[in-house]
Amino acid sequence: MTVMPYYDHREVLAHGTPQSNVLLMNEAPGKNEAVSGIPLYGMQGANLYHSLYKTNIEWAIQHGDFIWKQAVDTLQKTAFLQIRETKITCTNSFNKWPKPNAESEKSIAPGSNDVLNELNIIRIRNEISANHTIILLCGKFSYLACTGTEITNPEQRECEQLSPEEIAIINNRLNSNIQSGWYMGHTRRWSLHQDRITRTLRSIAGAANWPIVVNNG
Repeated sequence: MTVMPYYDHREVLAHGTPQSNVLLMNEAPGKNEAVSGIPLYGMQGANLYHSLYKTNIEWAIQHGDFIWKQAVDTLQKTAFLQIRETKITCTNSFNKWPKPNAESEKSIAPGSNDVLNELNIIRIRNEISANHTIILLCGKFSYLACTGTEITNPEQRECEQLSPEEIAIINNRLNSNIQSGWYMGHTRRWSLHQDRITRTLRSIAGAANWPIVVNNG
């Protein structure tokens, strides 16, 4: 039986600056995101940080290898987030924390109908700028929001580059200027195949003009 999500009242909007040319869309915020108001602030933010660090992307390793406190601001985490927002605009396919009920602190998937709701799509359109030329779809609901259709065999497609046809659909649907994109799978799964994620992030770094440090440490 499918549980209809209860949505926390706090909105979590996109986190990025006009300089960022990469748009990363995760599925939905969790508790740490709802409290902070910043997408990918908790565990998913840690997964993103560690993957970028392991890829030796220059802007991601400036503050060294540190412990990501999921619910806490630290000097290193704050500094990293300040750099991240100039490189990657992070957002979600739905902008409120989906839970089983009002009292729960667990997260569940958002409702497909809520993701496809026209007001939600308008919100996503408004979060995309002309400077966003690269899109990373992290999870099947992000694919649903951006293309209007469910992804087939999502686990088999993880780290796969989006086809020109998919890019055209996204641009038509979101009034965007995306030139390239990847289906990355949900960020919680990145650690399951870190080598593949690292190879893909190197390709993304090349498209985004992010320098990679050859010898890190």
